[in-house]
Amino acid sequence: MAKNRCIRKGNITEETRYFIASITNGSDFANAVREHWGIESMHWILDVTFGEDKSRIRKENEPENAALLRKIALNFLKIEKKNDQKQQSYKAKRYLAFVNEKYLEKVMIDNILNEY
Repeated sequence: MAKNRCIRKGNITEETRYFIASITNGSDFANAVREHWGIESMHWILDVTFGEDKSRIRKENEPENAALLRKIALNFLKIEKKNDQKQQSYKAKRYLAFVNEKYLEKVMIDNILNEY
């Protein structure tokens, strides 16, 4: 069992989640839960930003290739979000990169140079 408490704008919400696992150590269990929800969070962002669950790509290596490209694009957007004062959503940043070639260059080139 894992209890989650969240405080947003003065409102406190609590949630209890139950897991079936063979882990007996409390810290190992906590790490496993954090890792699981970290992965779920990434999948949720990919679905909201790129519509991953609606993808009709099914042939040969295409699903894996498309998923890899989405994750690379998401990483570029995450880096840009760290550098951004406005804190726009990933979906808004993706659209802006689509319609504005200068912004796309900034996201891709500047972020590559700054990270490496």
